[in-house]
Amino acid sequence: AITLNGLQIYTLAGVLYFIIYKLFILLAGVFEKKYRIS
Repeated sequence: AITLNGLQIYTLAGVLYFIIYKLFILLAGVFEKKYRIS
C-alpha cells in the first residue's frame, strides 16, 4: 500500500510538472507575440 501510494504521488507530481511546463511555454509564446505586435 505504501509503495503503491508513493508511486501514485510520484506519477501525479510528474504529470503536474509536465502540465505546468507546457502551460508556461504556451503563455511565454502568447506574451511574446503580444509584445511583438505592440
